[in-house]
Amino acid sequence: MLTGSSPPVAGGGDARKESVRRPQVRAHVETIGERLRWHGALSVDYILASADAVPRYVDCNPRLVEPMSAYLAGTDLVQLLLQVSLGETPTGAPDSRAGVRTHLAMQACWDAHCAAARGATFCASASNWRNAEGFTPTASRN
Repeated sequence: MLTGSSPPVAGGGDARKESVRRPQVRAHVETIGERLRWHGALSVDYILASADAVPRYVDCNPRLVEPMSAYLAGTDLVQLLLQVSLGETPTGAPDSRAGVRTHLAMQACWDAHCAAARGATFCASASNWRNAEGFTPTASRN
């Protein structure tokens, strides 16, 4: 499961996610994992200037990220990691559905609070609860 951020708007890219398919990135991560003989979670952050650009990797971490987004897109990362921790060999992660949108409701409100006055926080909260202004069609993860 790979997630990408929406353009920065009220709520921020870190608050809104959309699942994407990036076969080249997936192949690179698999290669990194194989060469490291990795046996757990591994996440990467990268910059992609356009859909056909070469990914520029900026960060790699040994942790599980976005498990609820992945689950809603069809990949149960938690189950896969549990299998690994029990010494089992998972059959592999299925391809997730691209285009599944999620958001962190609390993060969106916090971003609005940090960026502006209390009125913006209220507006972000109201938009979230009404499923308006970029929060549709999404699933809240909190």
